[in-house]
Amino acid sequence: MAKIEVTEAIHKAFESLAIFQKRTGMRGKMRPGYPRRWKIGQVIAIGPECVVEPFSTVADGDQVPSVGSFSEVASAFPGTTRIGRFCSIGLGVRFTGFRHPVEAASSSSAFFNPQREFFAAYAAAREVETGQRPQITAPVDAPQPQRGPLVIGHDVWIGDGAVLRGGITIGDGAVIAGGAVVTKDVPAYAVIGGNPGRVIRQRFPDEICAALQESRWWEIELEDLLRLPMGDPAALVTAIAQAGDLRRYDPDRTPLLRRLAKMGVVGA
Repeated sequence: MAKIEVTEAIHKAFESLAIFQKRTGMRGKMRPGYPRRWKIGQVIAIGPECVVEPFSTVADGDQVPSVGSFSEVASAFPGTTRIGRFCSIGLGVRFTGFRHPVEAASSSSAFFNPQREFFAAYAAAREVETGQRPQITAPVDAPQPQRGPLVIGHDVWIGDGAVLRGGITIGDGAVIAGGAVVTKDVPAYAVIGGNPGRVIRQRFPDEICAALQESRWWEIELEDLLRLPMGDPAALVTAIAQAGDLRRYDPDRTPLLRRLAKMGVVGA
């Protein structure tokens, strides 16, 4: 990831690209100007494949994930994360940490990690006393879950305080309840809650979920969507199928670093 020092030019570039740093208007009041949260001189990180579409909000963290238009992200996400359009991600979303081997007789890292401070100190003390340094001769296996990029589909709502495992995929239209602990892939339009997270229900009947995904309504120009019955999933699907004048929304998807370099605010 490229480390970028925030400057006045960076702020102006993000403003011109309609990438927002703070959420506003939640209580019906517009805030004039371009609200900033990054301080001049702060360092942010942007990956080479990071794509941030216009009219999106990255309201926490110093790594910039890929984010689709009309999404608001109020929690810090790793820069490798990919988030679709029309997503609403609440405060305090966290990520699972190291998984200890609960299947073994002991889950302690004393049995698989000689670099830990307490083990290293113990081994050094025993070496002084006995002349021999203890070794982990049969280390406990401690496999870790997939740590790849987190992929979040379109129109996903993640509630405050949810806990997500890296490497999972959250399908289009899914809802993750506040505080839920999600360690597995989430089907499209599933509502997930609890610890461990489980499917509580589907948002809509199966045929409506399938029709919404097939419609790919998030690829339609927002101005046209505003004329459609977004409050009624079945009516929306019918309206899209019958409409002949809906325009495709096709924003610039050039990686953010390349766009900033072209604007002359970061090195090529």
